[in-house]
Formats: sequence, structure tokens, C-alpha cells
Amino acid sequence: MNLLTNNMKNPLSLFLIMFSFGAVNADAENLIDAYQAAVNSNPQLSLAKHQLEANQELKPLTQSAYLPHVNAGADAGRNRSYISPLIPGSLPTQGVFPTDAYSVTLTQAIFNGQALAAMEQADNIIKASEQNYLSAQQVLVRQITRAYFAILQAQSQVLVANEGELLLRNIKEQAEENLRVGTGDIISVNEAKARWQSAISDQINARNALSIAYSQLQKLTHQDNIQEVSDLNHFRP
Repeated sequence: MNLLTNNMKNPLSLFLIMFSFGAVNADAENLIDAYQAAVNSNPQLSLAKHQLEANQELKPLTQSAYLPHVNAGADAGRNRSYISPLIPGSLPTQGVFPTDAYSVTLTQAIFNGQALAAMEQADNIIKASEQNYLSAQQVLVRQITRAYFAILQAQSQVLVANEGELLLRNIKEQAEENLRVGTGDIISVNEAKARWQSAISDQINARNALSIAYSQLQKLTHQDNIQEVSDLNHFRP
């Protein structure tokens, strides 16, 4: 029985449900791709998986104590016999006959306390390994989800910052134009310029935050080529 596939819930199923309503942007990384890439390269998850697979081998070993055991044996020998002569004065006849013997014994334990204890211990070890593997999956799910949505949030902040910079730049240019034609004053120009410069600073901060968010996802997936992720709009029903 493969406990990895049959007896354990896959945390990725949450992603499959989440993204089953629409097509995925083929040119961008999506959450499922990111999770799968992390699964394939995460050392903690790989270690937990291999440990579980190794511990699963304990079960058939402990169960073997209750399996039927067949023992075969063989014994080869010779029997020397003397036959009295029928004719008086003749020498007796000597004969050698093989006495080979074979045996097959089938045994099966009815109760073996030591074997039962070993089986119970193996079950406990396997259950602990399952929990360890599941915990490693859940940790990775949270890390990938957090990193992915941090990118989406950072992208949104960049858009807001870009729109704000564009708006305040237009206001600054309008204030400068008003000053040029005599309908404005230098105070309005300075105020508009200060707000625009603040918007530029916000724009830089937003872009830096986006770069950091991408770096975190790249670190988790061990992929340095992630430059874009799919927006949730691609997965709306």
C-alpha cells in the first residue's frame, strides 16, 4: 500500500480547487507551477518523503514473523545388505541400497508477542513519519502561498504608485503652465512638485518591494527566471 498516495491528503488539492474555474496564462508562473517547482526542489520535504518511504518498509518486515515458513530437508544414505547363498558352499551376496529421505515442514505462528510489539512499533513510526511529511507539505504550502500573494499585492501597489505618480506629474505640469501664463503662483508649483517627488519615492519603494517579493518566490522554487505571475483574474468562474 502506498501511503503517500492513498492515505494522505495532498495540500495541493486546495490549489486545484482554487484554480479549476479558468485558463492559466501560459506566459506567467501560476500558483500550481510555483508549488510544484518548490516540491521538486525543497530539501526538507524531500527528506521527509524519503524517511517515510524508508519507514514504510518496516511494516512488511515485522509482518513476516506471522507469515508461514517452509523448511525443507534432505538426508542421503546407503544401506548395505548380505543375502545368504542358496547353494551350499557359495559366498553370500552383498547388496548396497540407497536410503535417501526428504521432508517439508510448514509452520506458522499463532501468537508471537514480540512480533506484535514490533508491528505496533512500526505502525507508530510510520504514523509519525506521515505526520512529519504532511507537516512539511503544509509548511511549504503556506510559504508558497504567502510569497505568491505578496507578489500580487506588490504588483497592485506598483500600479497604484504608477497611477499616483502620473496624476501628480500632470498636476505639477499644470501648475507650472499656470505660472508661466500668469494664472498661477510659485507656491502652488512648489507644493505640486513636492507631492510629485513624494510619489516618485513611493513608486521606487513599491518597485523594490515587488523585487523582494519575486526574490522570495524564486528562493522557494529555486527558479531564477520567474518574472511574472498570473493574476487571480485568470481564474475567475
